[in-house]
Amino acid sequence: MPYHASCTLMGHITADVEMKESGEQKFAKFSLAVDTRAKINGEWGKRTTFWRCTIWGKEAEWLARDAKKGSLVLVEGEPYSEDYEKDGQKKTSPHHVRCTTAKCLERKEKSDADPAARPTKPAVETHPDDQAPPF
Repeated sequence: MPYHASCTLMGHITADVEMKESGEQKFAKFSLAVDTRAKINGEWGKRTTFWRCTIWGKEAEWLARDAKKGSLVLVEGEPYSEDYEKDGQKKTSPHHVRCTTAKCLERKEKSDADPAARPTKPAVETHPDDQAPPF
């Protein structure tokens, strides 16, 4: 019987998306902080889980263009873990996702952090002769 694992996560990117290449394929790596409610010491509170995410192709390029540290992102993909060895002991690194889609729900611009970098011109310019309609 075939098995399939999938997940949908929504959280904030912890650092700017890192673009890489493998041969002619482009991919992006990023970390996603996902908050959930949990009972901690008998009290309900927030628990943050960090997911290491990878996405390939055009979706990776779009995400790298649109998402910055702090951006709210929705991802869908396949969760997995990685085995590694440290000090002669085999260990498992959980919380990885091979993303099939990633959507930037909230963009964080550099100007958000630095008020001096914000544009001084209004988003829509009006002409002095512009008036409200007479009705």
